Amino acid sequence: MAIIASRVCNIPAILKNLARQSRPPDKVLLHFSNEPWHHDDGISNLRLPASPLDVEAVCVPNTGSSRKYLFAAERYRRTKASILLLDDDLTWERGLIENLHDHQNAYRRVVGTRGWSQFQIVEDQLSGEMIFQRPNAVTVIGKNIYKPAEVIVTSSGWATMFYAEDVNCRMFDSGLQKAVSLGYSDEVFLSAMIPYRKFVIPMSKGFYRKLKTPTALFRDPHTARAKALQAQLLGDDVIRRAAAYLEVSDAVLA
Repeated sequence: MAIIASRVCNIPAILKNLARQSRPPDKVLLHFSNEPWHHDDGISNLRLPASPLDVEAVCVPNTGSSRKYLFAAERYRRTKASILLLDDDLTWERGLIENLHDHQNAYRRVVGTRGWSQFQIVEDQLSGEMIFQRPNAVTVIGKNIYKPAEVIVTSSGWATMFYAEDVNCRMFDSGLQKAVSLGYSDEVFLSAMIPYRKFVIPMSKGFYRKLKTPTALFRDPHTARAKALQAQLLGDDVIRRAAAYLEVSDAVLA
């Protein structure tokens, strides 16, 4: 998990929620940064509340939301560990971790509660740059399905679980991270760096709860460009498939 300054107040509720899971995590890593970036004002010192869990606050360079997986994946990539990614403004139903873990197997290496497959890369009329768009796209959410649904991209902080050993070592290439503007968006890059099929799994109707936060976060104008750069890593075949899915969706809406 990556923690930003305005959401430090959520930590007690999140840790309490994780401790009450039917299958609690073996380790909780809270990544924070001293320096500011984008929506994060930076945190000089992260003090942790008492918890029965094994919780570690890890100060890392501020690479944006990708902090939730970059450093944990590198730390555990030579192990059999399952890594679970969580956003810092959500709590979950009691069976979340157990449900995700039960769905992980040789066939479904990457599982989550939310994801999508429809997108297109187009030229921006103003800048001339290639940007990422999802007009009329459908987001697959666990509460709306009755069996696992394959997606191209899992929404990373919405409880994506993957095996650390499955990560492509290119994830840790700082030059690549810079080239795809990783600081502005992280979920497409994550999907590109795990070369296995991704699935959203069925969840109950009330499987999560949004925590109240002092400030709302808004998407940066650079995000669409960042996603387009990261989507190139998925490969031309996947990009064509995503655009075809979008055309089918448009035809249905028409």
